[in-house]
Amino acid sequence: MEDQNLNQYQPLESIEDVEEFYSAIRRENLTHKLSPERPYCYWTIETYDKSNGIRGGGGLGVLAADMRRVAEQLSVPFVLVTPFYPWESHQKMENLQQTDYHEERNYKDYGFNFVDKVSIRTATAGVELDVIEKRLGTSRFLCITEPNFGELYSGESGSDHRLYQEVALGFGGYKALKRIGCKPAIIQLNEVATFFAAIARLDELASSGMDLYEALVYTRKHTLYTNHTLVQAAEANFRYDQFEQYVFPNIKSSAVRRWLSNQFNNGEIRLSTPTIEIAELRSGVSKLHARVANYHDINGDKIKFKSVTNGVHLRTWVLPEIMDYYHEHNILTRFDLPVERESEENID
Repeated sequence: MEDQNLNQYQPLESIEDVEEFYSAIRRENLTHKLSPERPYCYWTIETYDKSNGIRGGGGLGVLAADMRRVAEQLSVPFVLVTPFYPWESHQKMENLQQTDYHEERNYKDYGFNFVDKVSIRTATAGVELDVIEKRLGTSRFLCITEPNFGELYSGESGSDHRLYQEVALGFGGYKALKRIGCKPAIIQLNEVATFFAAIARLDELASSGMDLYEALVYTRKHTLYTNHTLVQAAEANFRYDQFEQYVFPNIKSSAVRRWLSNQFNNGEIRLSTPTIEIAELRSGVSKLHARVANYHDINGDKIKFKSVTNGVHLRTWVLPEIMDYYHEHNILTRFDLPVERESEENID
């Protein structure tokens, strides 16, 4: 049912409508916090949004796509920062055997426009990344890409190439955001592959004169971490020498480099460890997930996750006839939120 009725809604038309929505979700303060220049910024390694030419690998990408659609529908200033992968892998059956094949993709075929170039560094060279974008109402895709970026989840999870992709998304995506004249009011990290976006922000603050403690407090207060993996031990590790090659050359502040170095244990790091330290809110994607997730901070203390099912875009997944019924019978508000009732009552 994906993408069946994405065009069945009209975005809110005025700032008064948006203020009413913020009031409905009890977040009135967002009226003055979110703007086109200071949008809600959502980093994700994948997005599953075929209608806009980006095809992810599963639930993590579906959640990201729904977040952007909800923002567009509600006229919330929102930037989704993600890679545009120049290659896409597929499977097909031939003679009862599954075979893999690969397709090259051009972002121009999907309505993306070239914005500019940004660069990141490795220990031995610089890498130029194309910045492309696609605007949809108050939301936009902001993507980084380059011919050798590869496919989604190419290589082993702890490989050099995977780390390069994550560094490019974090540091390159943060530079891309600044290149279009935006500062993040909020950074949401959709899993730990996006961790380096928060580090890019921390480094900017610390290298601009703020002491490390103040920079950490500020970054934490404006960073959310959404977890999809139940067990911390299931994550891949990266080695210190890999960080010396791909990560540290992109950090200006010596204090931030030392802080990040201290997150290593026996020469290795799981990215959830520093992500937990740099995000004030850590959420799982269901109540059960939040209850059973087994994660610990750098001191070994178990971390408590909140349960937040972010961005379920009803008009993507629910038949138009059912949505019409919900609205006609006062089950959903015009924001597609459940109508609050002071007491139990029958619904005709």
